Formats: sequence, structure tokens, C-alpha cells
Amino acid sequence: TINTTTVNSSTQITANITVGAAAALGARNVSVNNPAPGGGTATLTNGFSIGLAAPTLTSIAPTSGERLATLNVIFTGTNFVNGATTVDFGADVAINSVTVNSATALTANITIASSAALGSRNVSVTNPAPGGGTATLTNGFTVLNPVPALTSLAPTSGNRGATLDVILSGSNFTSGATVNFGGNITVNSTTINSAAQITANITIATIAATGARDVIVTNSAPGGGSSTLTSGFTVTNPLPAFTSLNPTSAFQAQTLNVVLTGANFISGVTTVDFGGDVTINTTTINSATQITANISVSANAVVGSRNVAVSNPAPGGGTATLTNGFTINYNAPTLTNVVPNNGNRVQTLDVTLTGSNFISSVTTIDFGADITI
Repeated sequence: TINTTTVNSSTQITANITVGAAAALGARNVSVNNPAPGGGTATLTNGFSIGLAAPTLTSIAPTSGERLATLNVIFTGTNFVNGATTVDFGADVAINSVTVNSATALTANITIASSAALGSRNVSVTNPAPGGGTATLTNGFTVLNPVPALTSLAPTSGNRGATLDVILSGSNFTSGATVNFGGNITVNSTTINSAAQITANITIATIAATGARDVIVTNSAPGGGSSTLTSGFTVTNPLPAFTSLNPTSAFQAQTLNVVLTGANFISGVTTVDFGGDVTINTTTINSATQITANISVSANAVVGSRNVAVSNPAPGGGTATLTNGFTINYNAPTLTNVVPNNGNRVQTLDVTLTGSNFISSVTTIDFGADITI
């Protein structure tokens, strides 16, 4: 709009103009005209250029937002232009839309990624060329961690000595989130599959306390917090495996060490059973695959093959049995003296035999041909 035209001289004019907010950007022609009769028009091609004013930015509200959140942020300043002014919150903050409410206010709808860097960051508004420019609010916006929510996990139990993956489900899981299963469970790795799922690879120590325990997911500060699934995970004893033992036999009244081989043996937990009349004096867990049991076989223990079992108690646990894995034998007798040491033909007499390892109803005697016992 030409507001006023002042002809200062035959060679100079001062024109007071107002450029409309919707004026097309870029170069345009400027002309001067003298009317008829005579007269005419003189044009300066591309003699004048219209650009955008540089914006200013004085404040935003709110001044913070959580990872994973989608929210509206109100910008206050000047020279905001519909369809032209853009905003920038830095890396990993998506600008979904920009609505210019007026030349002094605009609304930006943003989504903050779970991987967005935490802490303060600059926010800027920009009007493009020609003209234009950028206004920046230093440390104008802070990215926070949300409070996570932990609702379930699978599996819900694991054996002592095991290494396994546990899937944690919930919401607001962000980059850098940590997982805690309590004492003697090591979290080897934490993989954030999505905002709703974490895979934790854990190793349960053989000394971990059995039973239910809490599981905690934590998002770090700024913001952040923890969510606890009470009694969400149970530590159990594994089922033992029993493959062999050495030696595989013993004599009545013998005390000896027997080495049992298998898997999932736990110190202070795994027990051994050789059946009746065999006393387990000590049980030493050499490793998860080997036990040394010191046993005493009763003098009247039943001879023959018998089952041997190793057990881990509940929760979990169970028994592994080596069927007919161990044999109890009679001791070999010794004979040191016979009194009397002679007898007559056709004589019946008592003879006392002295030695060792004689067993009632078991030990037999032989005097050779033509002597009846």
C-alpha cells in the first residue's frame, strides 16, 4: 500500500508504504507514472524485494517434557508467519505440526523420542529467506525421563545357576533404563526392545536365596523414577541330574568315599540317599557336576543292588535316581583256627572255627567229602 507520495524534486520522490503480511516474497518491479495527456510509465525491473522479518522468541510453555511424550508447546515472541515460521527442539524431538496463532504466538506439537538426550537444550524459531532469520532460546527446554511402569515378566521364575532371558512388559521404558532382580542375580545385559518391552539377560548365582522377590525397573534422572513388580520373580532350585558314581559297590560294615557325577548339584542344598542301613556321613559338593559322599554301610545292610538318589528341595528341585546304581556285597570271610583240628571216622563232634566276617544264616562251611555238616 502506497500511503503517501512526496515529490521532493523533479529527480526524487519519497513514498511511504506498508507491506502487507500476505505480500508475496521476493523481487518485484517498481514503477512511476505520469498520467495523460502525454505522460507514461517508467519501471525498475526487480527493483524492490520483499522478505520476512526476523522472528524473536521470548518464552515457551511448558519448559520441559518427558521422553516418549507427545505435547503442545506454546511459543511467545514476534514476527511469526503462518506457513513460514518453523521451530526446532534439536535431535530426537519430532515436530508434528506448527500452528501460528498470531504474529506473537504459535503452537508446536512435538513428540520426544525415547532416545532423546536428557537435560536442557536450545529451542529456536526461524523465518526463511529472503530476509528472515532465527531466534534461539538458550536452554529453553528440558528433556526428562518418564516414570516407568512394570506390569509383567516372562518367565516368572528361574533356577539357581541358570542364565536366561527375561522379558519385562510395561510402559515408558527408555534408553538407559536399568533392571534389578535383587541379591545374587546378575543382570548381564538390558535391551530396550520398545517403550513397552525390555529383554534382560540374567545369571542366577547358586547361592541366590530361593523364593519370590521383587523386580525393579528404573529410568534415571532428570525426571525418571522406578516401578516395582512385587514378588514378580521366583528363584527355584534346579532338578538335579545323576549319571554315574564311583565306586559302584561296597561291603557290609565298610566306610568309604563315593563320587557322584551329574549336574545341578548345589552346595549346602543337594542331598544324597543310598537307601536303608547306609549312613551319609558327609556330602561335599565339589562342583555343579560332582559330589563326594562319605558313607558307612551297616554290618547288616541288605546285600545286592539298590537305587541311589540325589535331591534338591523345593521350590523347584526334585530327585534324580540311578536305578540299581550301587551294590552292597558280603565281606570275604577269613579262617585262622579250627578247634579241634581232627576227628575220628564215624564220630559226631562240635568244631569251633575262628576268623572274621562270619554272617548268621549266610556263611557256609565245607570240610570236604564224607563229612556232613
